[in-house]
Amino acid sequence: MKLSEKGKRKFLDNFYWFSEEFDQDDFEGCVILTVEEAKGIYDDLIRLSEMSSLDISRYYAWKRLNERIEQAEGK
Repeated sequence: MKLSEKGKRKFLDNFYWFSEEFDQDDFEGCVILTVEEAKGIYDDLIRLSEMSSLDISRYYAWKRLNERIEQAEGK
């Protein structure tokens, strides 16, 4: 995935780019998931975590994915 021209401007024009919210059109060549696909991935990650130790970075990735699923569902 790479930044579009809009995304590059957002990145280059703001010293605190890491606090920016990036939008879908800030990127090119990205994969878009349906809510159902995202839920499937989330469920798979939960099953995998039960088989191995849970580290903090995976926890936050799952949390963010779950938040996006809920946002898409309008919860």
